[in-house]
Amino acid sequence: MKVGKLIGLVVVLGFISYHINAQTEVSSDESLTDKQQNLISIAALTAKGDLQALKPFLDKGLDTGLTINQIKEAIVHVYAYCGFPRSIRGLQTFMEVVNERKAKGITDFLGATATPVNDERSKYERGREILEKTHRSSAKYATNGLFGICTGNRKVS
Repeated sequence: MKVGKLIGLVVVLGFISYHINAQTEVSSDESLTDKQQNLISIAALTAKGDLQALKPFLDKGLDTGLTINQIKEAIVHVYAYCGFPRSIRGLQTFMEVVNERKAKGITDFLGATATPVNDERSKYERGREILEKTHRSSAKYATNGLFGICTGNRKVS
């Protein structure tokens, strides 16, 4: 009886491992491009604060076709997740890399600039409208608590 259970267990484990190996195959359509891989590395190393390891990836990112503005934008967005000091140090490191490349005679593409906002409403009103569209509800809660105090919609008593 024990031998039968052991054989059954081996067969089941064999099928499971075959299924697991079948799931690891990745088609070339689903893999990340060099630009995407470098952008991920740049964001991760900036967030980690490893500036020495960041430099080669910044250089490689520019070599793979990322624009200066794409890299700057990625580093700027990191501040929301790891804090302003790491983001600013990442930007400073990026500026060093760009200056070193200029000194070597390498010209990098600046890329598209940010689209200017041509809206006369306040940032608060524009943000509230976006929240209402994305959350499909009114933004009445935006006057509550600390958010209301920070946006000037609630007085501190």
